[in-house]
Amino acid sequence: MHRLAGVVLAFALTGLACSADAAVEETAASSTTAAPNSSTQAPTTGADTSSTTEAETTTTEATTTTVAEASAGYATRELGEGWIEIDHIAADGEVPCQCSDGSDWNFYAREGRAGSSKVMVLFEGGGACWNELTCTPSTGVYKRRVSDDRESYEATALAAIGGVFDASNPANPLADYTVVFVPYCTGDTHLGNAEVTYGDDLTIQHRGALNSRAAMDWVVQTYADVDDLFVTGMSAGSVPTPLFAGMLADDLPDARVVALADASGGYPTAPEFSAVIEANGSMDILPDWQVYEGVTAADLGIPALAWSTAAHNPDIVLARYDNAYDGVQAAFRSFLGVTADDLLADIVAIDAEIEENSRPISSYIAPGDDHTILMSDRLYTETVAGVAFVDWLSDLVEGVPVGDVICTECGP
Repeated sequence: MHRLAGVVLAFALTGLACSADAAVEETAASSTTAAPNSSTQAPTTGADTSSTTEAETTTTEATTTTVAEASAGYATRELGEGWIEIDHIAADGEVPCQCSDGSDWNFYAREGRAGSSKVMVLFEGGGACWNELTCTPSTGVYKRRVSDDRESYEATALAAIGGVFDASNPANPLADYTVVFVPYCTGDTHLGNAEVTYGDDLTIQHRGALNSRAAMDWVVQTYADVDDLFVTGMSAGSVPTPLFAGMLADDLPDARVVALADASGGYPTAPEFSAVIEANGSMDILPDWQVYEGVTAADLGIPALAWSTAAHNPDIVLARYDNAYDGVQAAFRSFLGVTADDLLADIVAIDAEIEENSRPISSYIAPGDDHTILMSDRLYTETVAGVAFVDWLSDLVEGVPVGDVICTECGP
């Protein structure tokens, strides 16, 4: 049977999923958070164009669900051109997959020419929110629905995405791979597990971890015999990429796992970022790894998601791509009150922090202020220090050792 055929797939799943046993314990935590003192307006992601210029004190009430073992199922819908839409089916009393506003969440897959032996899982980007100012829909700093301009992605839109999605390009090193596309709409970099009330009449479902785990569980069940697994994410989706690669590697121990984080290398270990991780329930979804024993939110910056995975599993190949003066990363840093006087220097320093805590991780740093590359045709044209990104990516995918490639004339 074709791996993506059928209408309903039902599996018994364990661990974190898009659901929780009805009897699980609900815990509530309250804190007072003020948006950072900054004159920088909220960076936009294309969802909306209006912005709020003045930060207000926000009372945050978070309800976090402890996720227990639960059964789950999936329903699929054929979209054409090889794509299917996949919905997670929550049982009675279970937390359903959902976007930040409670709207439906789903994910997509396209069978590759290589069948089940090669699979790419890509986590979508789309900003973030962490207080009343940023989570107010009109600020437009995060993607609120699976698709902001239509009810769902259709085959024509999915097929039109370039970069690593372009299976017709012979230069694409991932052209033969099955693609699993995990949309993002929860404002929590795919890591949250909480319903949070920000001020009056603004409740956000930070359920990114539950959504992503549902997609990963489907991958594990559908492609249990995968040989080559490429885990990647763009922007907000690149933040959890190393962690999710480690979790998938645990579940698929026979697979060769390569992970590439696209455009999050400039986010440092800083209290401002750690506070966001704690507020949206991300601490509750960490796997039971020795490296996380005793870790608090203050310890868990974004770089730790990379070096923890590297330390946990020495066989995973981890890599990162960034532009030296990425305008989106600089904007989000500023909005959190973390200056970006020299983003390139910070990216290099964060690389060093990761390697000091674990092992060498390859980085490709291109000039300019662009943001992300994997869904862009720049994937085929970017060259730094004589090394074409597509060639570097090809070697990375094929298991050929790649070193750091860093621009010398990086220009903001």
